[in-house]
Amino acid sequence: MTTTRTSRSTALTSTLDQVMSSASNGLIVLAVARVATVNEFGAASLLFAISAAAMGCARGSLGTPLMLMAGDTDDEIRSAASRALSSALLFGLIVSGGAVATGILLGEATIGYAFAVAIPFILATDALRYSVITAARPHLALTWDTVWTVGSFVMLLVTWQSKHLFGPATAVLVWALLAAVCAIGLAFAFHTKPRVNGLFAWWKEEYLHRLRYGIEAGLEQVNVIIVVSIATAAIGMSAAAALRGSSTVLAPFAILMSALPLVIVPESVRAGLSPEQVWRKLCNIGVLASVTLLVFGLALWLAPPSIGSLVLGDSWDAARNVMPIIAIEYVGAAWLLVVASFLKSQGKSSELLGARLAYCITSITLCSAIAFLSREAVGVAVGLAISSLSMSIAVIYRIRPGSGRHRGR
Repeated sequence: MTTTRTSRSTALTSTLDQVMSSASNGLIVLAVARVATVNEFGAASLLFAISAAAMGCARGSLGTPLMLMAGDTDDEIRSAASRALSSALLFGLIVSGGAVATGILLGEATIGYAFAVAIPFILATDALRYSVITAARPHLALTWDTVWTVGSFVMLLVTWQSKHLFGPATAVLVWALLAAVCAIGLAFAFHTKPRVNGLFAWWKEEYLHRLRYGIEAGLEQVNVIIVVSIATAAIGMSAAAALRGSSTVLAPFAILMSALPLVIVPESVRAGLSPEQVWRKLCNIGVLASVTLLVFGLALWLAPPSIGSLVLGDSWDAARNVMPIIAIEYVGAAWLLVVASFLKSQGKSSELLGARLAYCITSITLCSAIAFLSREAVGVAVGLAISSLSMSIAVIYRIRPGSGRHRGR
């Protein structure tokens, strides 16, 4: 009984931490949307997507292997965490260069520089979060992510008082400072520091699975970047604002669903759950998420303009037009996340990557064709919805336990 209570408490704390972590990311998008022009927000949207892609790659290649160490000793986890932290910082510096180049190309160099400062700290904090959750100490992550979220919320409150106190670049720099504080706090709390010695040898261990997990997680966000970029090229910055804005408003559900791997993977490894038990748990969550998303998406579409503009500023009108369709896309995305969480818990890196590749190819091809044919953000949203729903059905049929298609990694 005590073990069960401990497991539930750990799972709940991990979920709350993911809520706080994702909330800080969502709040900064809202703050930027409040103080930015439509063109500035369009550029910032692409830079947010680049940051998210980098975070996804790091979570896949560093975070997932860490979670599969659940049950190992603290010393073993801490050793891996030190090298994961070093890897995150090095990778962050590389991505920062891309952020600067993107900002310059979009004519928003200042915003690009601000993201370049933020990215290494964001990735470092994420690596440490996964480490303490793997060590069954999610309360450490929750403490520091709460600090980050409260700081981000205060900044959003300031933008509600006045849209002219600071610009989008300043908002991102404040976000970066909060991320740095959290990274330092977590490193001290878990007695972890960057460790370069033996880093190459550490990467060679299970490098194929690290590579697959990293590519899969990165593709999830790269897909968003490509679709938004194509929509921007075919339609204009308003398309980027519409697609990113609607996704931002639906962020609370993305936040909750993104906690699935952090809860399911380490807990199923510790408890030794069978594939069927893990799958049943995930399906229950998927059904609840689907119903809630559809209701909330419709409610947002019907919301008064005054409420919408308070959330997204000048970008609300563009986002509202695609809101119900993006909600349907999120239903498919929720089931794709159910599949991803299941495959991660079973260590099925090759099947996970295959499913993600199939979805990306379908999504990019369909959305590109619709963008250039319709020249409307609504058309791109329809393409996203069709892609996510069709692929979720296909991969569930293929990998569900008892289907006869569930293979080893």
